[in-house]
Amino acid sequence: MTVDYNKKTGIPIVFITDNNYVLPTGVAITSLVLNKKPETVYQIYVIVTENVTAENKTRLINCGGIKAQVKLIERDASILNEFTVPGHYVPPCDLLKFNIPGLLPQYDKILYLDGDILVKGDLSELYCNDVSGAYLGAVSDMPAVVVYGFLERLGIAHYFNAGVMLLNSARMRQEGFEEKLYHIKKQNPDYVCMDQDVFNIAVQDKVIFFPVKYNVMLYNLLYPACGGITKINEYFGTSYESFNALLKDAVIVHLTNDFKPWKYKDVVMHKEWMSYFKKSPFHKQKLSLANSINKESINIKAKRIIKKILKNLPVIKQINRRYSAIRENLDKNSQMLERLEQLNQNIYNEINIIKVNIRKMEHK
Repeated sequence: MTVDYNKKTGIPIVFITDNNYVLPTGVAITSLVLNKKPETVYQIYVIVTENVTAENKTRLINCGGIKAQVKLIERDASILNEFTVPGHYVPPCDLLKFNIPGLLPQYDKILYLDGDILVKGDLSELYCNDVSGAYLGAVSDMPAVVVYGFLERLGIAHYFNAGVMLLNSARMRQEGFEEKLYHIKKQNPDYVCMDQDVFNIAVQDKVIFFPVKYNVMLYNLLYPACGGITKINEYFGTSYESFNALLKDAVIVHLTNDFKPWKYKDVVMHKEWMSYFKKSPFHKQKLSLANSINKESINIKAKRIIKKILKNLPVIKQINRRYSAIRENLDKNSQMLERLEQLNQNIYNEINIIKVNIRKMEHK
């Protein structure tokens, strides 16, 4: 594939974080840098809010190491607090996504990534996708569509996840897209998916859909309501044999939902996330890891158990057939014993009758 970016300036990649999300964001950047090709050049930008400490800013910059450059863009996000949705874990600072094209006017195309991801491969192929005929490129959000009915809720033709987006920033600037996005949000303050609902409403059908491997929302895809790997293949037009095959092919794994691997030690991708955490500049920070007892994790564990049962089903069936045959033979033997006992009893009765008759004859 032809490279359509300037190797001197590199592929522009943007993250957003406040001080609460700085650690996972740093781990995401670490995975991004460690898994790039030697010839790929990234220019990483992190939009940081006013509450990010000086120490954490230094750690973020150090996440690039010698392989990539990390630059910080400081923004005051306090004016966005009016958009807080009570009880929802997505912070208002996520709305700073709306500002990205204006903050980096030197780029016509920008890759945005959420902080709760792990990057397992090089992103140059993803960046080289043509989005000139759209506002952005993204991956369809199957759980939102199939499980939560977001299409019906918002009345749009398609629904994508805003955690990984390739922005046509040139077109967005030309059409005043930033103002449009904030206007939609102000008109709909109850949108629980903070920026994601707004992007979907604003973009409508002017979106290029990427393969699922660029935004594998593994935790949500494990929901039983998604129908397993067969239904996932039907939805995305793929042919993965299992969830493990999907995960192996994944370029970006999105750690969606409230149960994050930096909070709980029994959730999906915890070990993988920890391996990057230990290689990051944040590795000295102590994590308070708890056990996650929730319906979703129980369903996931139950699914694994069922999967093991199904995997061994031929053996189980064979054992069951053998047991049935043995039981059938035992039943036959039991019936035979009962007949023998009855016959023996009849013989015994006949002998007793003969004895009685002999005694009677002797007395005569």
